Amino acid sequence: MVPDSLAPLDTALAARAGDPIGIAVAGAGWLGKRVAVQVDHITGLKLRVVANRSVERAAEQLRADGFDAVITNDLNELGRINDRDQVAVVADPHLAAQATRVDAVIETTGDFDFGTRTATAAIEAGKHVVIGAELDATIGPELKRRADEQGVVATGMDGDEPAVNMNLLRLVRTMGLQPVMAGNIKGFLNHYRDPETQIAFAATWGQNPRFMASFADGTKLASECAILGNATG
Repeated sequence: MVPDSLAPLDTALAARAGDPIGIAVAGAGWLGKRVAVQVDHITGLKLRVVANRSVERAAEQLRADGFDAVITNDLNELGRINDRDQVAVVADPHLAAQATRVDAVIETTGDFDFGTRTATAAIEAGKHVVIGAELDATIGPELKRRADEQGVVATGMDGDEPAVNMNLLRLVRTMGLQPVMAGNIKGFLNHYRDPETQIAFAATWGQNPRFMASFADGTKLASECAILGNATG
């Protein structure tokens, strides 16, 4: 019999259909709002809390996406909101981490300060945490150390380049080969891109010009390689 920890992902999630894993999403921006919607479409997961500096904007956005969202700044009220199967919206990431119905926190803000407070609060509360690339490339090893001490998981997002790269490395090792180099390749690298050159492109996608510049000028490429370096030691 296959242990639960080794069960295929869809099988493991299906087993939680009657008792879904509670998820808190930190951030309601371009990535966060998409993660929130996706989470609630996955069997075995349930969106419980969204933490965002602008609670009104986050709540309005969640309601537009069909969620029954309620703003609160009180932990006890947050629990009652979740008991009614509503989504709590908070400004303080510590509240999201302390919620009794939250099992894991997904950090999507791209903001180092807010993201760090979110990740550390989750780990201190004994919750698993999915960290964004900005944190993973810089303080990822320290967050991993703290998570190990607390007996929880701190990890990046599967499907993004560093995680896919790690899956390839593991496959190569499983085949009995020894990887000697790993990295990432950019199809549209342009070292002369900056936030001003990316304004029009960013506006097309509702994105931040600074982020868009980092995707084109090699900054994101370098940070992803740093994440891979952290993961492989």
